[in-house]
Amino acid sequence: MLISEGLDMHEYITQWDLDIALLNASSAGKLETVRLLVNKGAGVDLENATRRNPLTQAALGGHTAVVRFFVENEVLAAALDGTDVRKWTLNAAAAESHFDIIELLVGNGTDVDEYTLGKAAGSSRDETSILECLQFLLDNSPDIAKEGALCKAAFRENWKVFELLLGKGADINALGSRWGNSLHIACAALDIDQSRIEYLLGLGADPNVQGGDHGTALQAVCYSYSSRDEDACIEVAKLLIALSVDIAAQGGEHGNALNNACASKGNDGMCWYNMVEMLLKNGADVNAQGGPYGNALQTACHYGNSDLVPLLLAWGADVHAQGGTFATALHAACFTRPKEGKDGDVKMAQLLLDHGADINATTKNKRLGTAFQAACAAGNTKLARLLLDRGADVNLQGGGYGSALQSACHWGHTEVVRFLLDNGVDVNAPVRKIGGRTGTALLTACSFWRNDDEMVHLLLDHGANIDVPGVSSGSVLHGVASSNKSKDNSLLLRVLELGADINQVDERGGTALHYALRNMQFDNKDTKPNRIRFLIEHGADVHLAVGELGSPLYSICTATTNLSDVYEKDRTVALLLEICPDIDVNAQGGEYGSVLQAAAWSGQTESIKLLIEKGTHVNVRGGKYGSALNAAIIMGHWDIVKILLDNGARPDFHWRDEMDEDWLADVQREHGRGAVEKYRKFWEVEKRKLSGTNQDNSVGVAKT
Repeated sequence: MLISEGLDMHEYITQWDLDIALLNASSAGKLETVRLLVNKGAGVDLENATRRNPLTQAALGGHTAVVRFFVENEVLAAALDGTDVRKWTLNAAAAESHFDIIELLVGNGTDVDEYTLGKAAGSSRDETSILECLQFLLDNSPDIAKEGALCKAAFRENWKVFELLLGKGADINALGSRWGNSLHIACAALDIDQSRIEYLLGLGADPNVQGGDHGTALQAVCYSYSSRDEDACIEVAKLLIALSVDIAAQGGEHGNALNNACASKGNDGMCWYNMVEMLLKNGADVNAQGGPYGNALQTACHYGNSDLVPLLLAWGADVHAQGGTFATALHAACFTRPKEGKDGDVKMAQLLLDHGADINATTKNKRLGTAFQAACAAGNTKLARLLLDRGADVNLQGGGYGSALQSACHWGHTEVVRFLLDNGVDVNAPVRKIGGRTGTALLTACSFWRNDDEMVHLLLDHGANIDVPGVSSGSVLHGVASSNKSKDNSLLLRVLELGADINQVDERGGTALHYALRNMQFDNKDTKPNRIRFLIEHGADVHLAVGELGSPLYSICTATTNLSDVYEKDRTVALLLEICPDIDVNAQGGEYGSVLQAAAWSGQTESIKLLIEKGTHVNVRGGKYGSALNAAIIMGHWDIVKILLDNGARPDFHWRDEMDEDWLADVQREHGRGAVEKYRKFWEVEKRKLSGTNQDNSVGVAKT
């Protein structure tokens, strides 16, 4: 939209607005609107977030008439004459198989490159249209490399297109895409077709070619990312092995073919046991290192493929081998969610321990800690019990979360916390986490991760202290106040009764009231509104300003410009003003200088109205944008601009003769050209009105 809905603000339309409108009209194929906007001075060189200009947008949408208008207009064509612009436009048309536009652009001198061929070959349009477009492009670019297009055709399973490209000389073995070559792509297909593989091999496809995300053809066959048919894949794998492919070749998704198979599941959700066994029988090295999880055993454990663990151990898998994301197989087995009705994770860990895995081993991966900590982080009580019975140290510190109790608290696993407390864990042990900060289980439990208050009450029942010397991870009170999960204020009251200071300041987040207001969410429950009342009734200082956060009211008004967030903050401001009718709405401070400027910046229209009703000064100067009016102009909140003007807000020229160019340069760096144009246009229009020489400043563009 050029202007705010329902407002007569068209006099402030800028060049930027016209350019954006042209981009949108071109995308919609509105030829007459495009003509009108061009006649009014709209520029054709503006690009959207995906680097598409009006010409490219029209081509993508198949709007031949609009494309012709741009291409055949000498002035516009000159403005769009960059090589990249023409190529992007041709590629957009090729991707959608818009033959008329392709013909028009090529006929007007746009060069065809291999990327264009790839776009055409990989189109999702009907086969006839794709073939027509591709044949035309090939006829007009006989010497262009075709391997990328060949891979796109294989990926889309456009086999007639594939054959056309082969007939034009495309190399079947060339690595033409991120996935490798056409054989790699066919071997990775969800509905793998052995006859298609045999067809490609018959055409000369080399099964030993390596490269791309799939690594080799065998690695592509051996990985099921989405319920592939294991039996069909085994037959293709046997076919490739019979051709003497290197079964140990490194690369691909998980490092080698065996690791890929250990990560896979079939269409019944079961592991690929038969594939793994077949690879081992054909010489795959069970301890070969590679891939994100280090080796076959660790990979199988991570993916919860418990049936593979005894098979791999029987073939000599080393339980002590370190490497990969989880460092050891035991860590990988323990860092798995418990499966409802299944004990595969417990069986895996038991087998590994029976084969000598070190239960208290720490790893080079500093975030993991011990296997016991990993099980607690995963919320796996059965596994934690097994490890404790086998000698795990319940209080051992280390890892990213500091301890087993901290791990369980961080991920909100109340039952694991209960289990640990029942087994003698030190509830008040301060631990050092990754990054050097120290904290306790109670502080961790008060974070936004927890599901409800039960865990916090449980820790308090077992003697958790709300204040531990040397701890640097914040305040229990702040955590409780900010939670969106609490059902009532009982936990908040309990923490206050234990001696928490309701106005304790955290320089990063403010007071408990700051935290509660910033995390307000209005839903069918009235918990959060009641919490605000509760805090204020128990002594929360509504005027206490904390650094850049400012006062509680100011902090609400600095919300982001997300529409749903703005709606929540408008309601929060209304609530705070209702509870505290005497609150100082003119308090100064913070990045934006005043509450009004903060609300104008974030687009809180309803808050602006309420603040004005409460007597806020609309012309107060200072802050990042100089005034609330400037903030609204720069952010394009024209409804707020109108409200402020109607209530006496005055533009900058009342205080200075010339625009502050240094400040505008800063605005452009942060907000872009459009923001500066809005400010300049507003200055000019309002100054003209003041001088009494205001004329019709409309650019003649219909409101949209």
